[in-house]
Amino acid sequence: MFSHIQKNVVMIAIIFMVLVAGCNTPDNPVSKSDPHSSILFFPDTSQIDESTIIATLTIYKAKEYSNEINHEISYSGSDAAFYNSTHSIWAGDVTLNGNAVPFYSTFDSTQGITLYAYGEQPYQSVFDGRLYAWQVAGSGEFPAFNVSINAPNYEMSISNLIPNQTVSKTSDLVINWNNNNNPTAGVKVMITQEDIAYTLETSDNGTCTIASGNLSRFSNGKASLVIFSGNYAIAPLGNMNALALIYSSHEIPINFSN
Repeated sequence: MFSHIQKNVVMIAIIFMVLVAGCNTPDNPVSKSDPHSSILFFPDTSQIDESTIIATLTIYKAKEYSNEINHEISYSGSDAAFYNSTHSIWAGDVTLNGNAVPFYSTFDSTQGITLYAYGEQPYQSVFDGRLYAWQVAGSGEFPAFNVSINAPNYEMSISNLIPNQTVSKTSDLVINWNNNNNPTAGVKVMITQEDIAYTLETSDNGTCTIASGNLSRFSNGKASLVIFSGNYAIAPLGNMNALALIYSSHEIPINFSN
């Protein structure tokens, strides 16, 4: 359950590995036994049930620092997926701001079904508050619907930490970013180190603090810090819902020490 401050946190329903790895391709289509398992969080769990989400439509821009090439990498995309109770299905033609969104399909011989995914990487979205309109034509398997969402007015960028900065686990960690005085629906912070993870969902006020006690779970050495910021919109589909999201993220490596 969310606290009062977190009630408006963005629903970044990231199909995280799909977005980061560009999974919506002919070689690696959408296939999940539970299509809702990757939805990370909701703005208010009392208003919408995760199990009612039968479509996700996502626009994203991301940047991360790579130690392998000592340089920042940027990537972007649009992704859409539509589900019945078990797998992704065909929902007819899909357009985004009037432009056709490519779709991919593959036959799963194990289950004897065809799986579908829509998406384009890269996708040139602009984060200046403009409106992005999805139109789904529908099919015999999925209803037609439209949903629009406003882009944030800025792209996420961590402003007070640099890649590979040493972070003391004995002090609180302050993370700052410039939201141009135009907050999004919310942010999510994730710190990961091998199989250890910490997450924080909070308001987009340009700063957050992670208490040192939450850092003690990590070992000294390399870890990854990523922060997401974005907006969401819901389109009712009878007793079910479609979720549209637009977000940006910034990821940097850090080094923990005592």
